[in-house]
Amino acid sequence: MHLEEKVRQHYVSRLYLNSWIAPETTSLWSLNKTTGKTFKTTNLSNIAQKNRFYKVIIDDIVWDMLKYLLKPLLHEPFVAQTMRALNPLLLVNRYRENKLDNYEKLVVIETNFLEDRYADLEGWFVHTIKKISAAGCEFSRVFEEDREKHYDSLMLFFATQHFRTQRARQRINDITKEMYLQRGPDEKHKLSRQQVDTVTKIHLYVESVRFAKNLSRSNFKISLDYNVSNIDLVTSSSPTLGRVEPRAHRDDITSFMGQIPLTPKINMRLYKSSGGGKKIEFGTLGKQKVLSLNRLQVESSDMDVYATSERQLQFFLKLLPP
Repeated sequence: MHLEEKVRQHYVSRLYLNSWIAPETTSLWSLNKTTGKTFKTTNLSNIAQKNRFYKVIIDDIVWDMLKYLLKPLLHEPFVAQTMRALNPLLLVNRYRENKLDNYEKLVVIETNFLEDRYADLEGWFVHTIKKISAAGCEFSRVFEEDREKHYDSLMLFFATQHFRTQRARQRINDITKEMYLQRGPDEKHKLSRQQVDTVTKIHLYVESVRFAKNLSRSNFKISLDYNVSNIDLVTSSSPTLGRVEPRAHRDDITSFMGQIPLTPKINMRLYKSSGGGKKIEFGTLGKQKVLSLNRLQVESSDMDVYATSERQLQFFLKLLPP
């Protein structure tokens, strides 16, 4: 069976960005913060992507480093399953290192491994996002269907998107590149750039799913606020905003607060509440709040801003540094 190498790989979900395609023009507008230039696209394959962004190469050093990092979590079924799934990639690398027959054809496995897993995760939340986007101002009715399922889907969407961007990767890369692997008292290995990159990609994938489960298990509240103004919400190449206070344990997320524009008309907020009540709440956004959220999205973006119209992006040019 011939496998196609999935070269163009998105760090912002195309299924999510599809909500910013204006029906009347069938296009989305993008503002590049570095150049200050705007452009229109009808093909989402051209934005928020990088060639082989999720490619991983599992050599012996990477394998041992991942075992070290994830060993405390191997009691969790998802983490254990991920390590089992990675083992064939270690064999692929050894096959290539020995230059066995047709070894060059195995690169597709390394390129597609994480891409396929993110696609599987998208399959869980795409149904919810599509229904919310299509429902318009009546979106609250979507949750009458299966509130718990939609709640978990939105948590998974937020968490995976939060960890898969270039901004998130750079932050973890800066930590990982300072690490080294100790094998016995006299064998110490500093990770190469490629090894740092692979360890970071796998670590972020694992932590994104764990984060989603932790949010749901901790009964975080979701507030979906409908935009009643005549200005659309914008999004970006790093659309999630989140912060957590210093904590003693990495899984202590009680202080976390996050948000993401879910569609041009709906903003999603996450927060921990000590009280009871419903896990999904609904509200509205006026013009001033939308302007404030858009300004925050533009200022926080690491690269691009996406909107339903060029006119809206032109408004933000004055926010860019000279």
